[in-house]
Amino acid sequence: MILGSFIFEDSQLESLSNASWIGWGVILYLALIMTVLGYGIWYRVLSRNPVSKVMPVMLLLPVFTIASSMLFLGEQPSLMIFMGAAVVIGGVSMIVITKDSKLSS
Repeated sequence: MILGSFIFEDSQLESLSNASWIGWGVILYLALIMTVLGYGIWYRVLSRNPVSKVMPVMLLLPVFTIASSMLFLGEQPSLMIFMGAAVVIGGVSMIVITKDSKLSS
């Protein structure tokens, strides 16, 4: 990514020297909280549960992302975004229902 940044962008070093405490805070948040804590929890969940049980929940991630952006950032998604979310929820529901019915029979 650094190589791509130097090829397609300019004034990176100036941006680094002029970054505010909010910019550095975002970098620390992404590095420590999102990466270390997020992946640590994710690997712990995977070690204790079969992937077939965990993945349907992960497929709902785009839906939760859209809902969070609406709630916290005040974004207004388009109709296509909502239709895509409906497709994801429907697909996850079909996966979960199909797996549960196979287990009970």
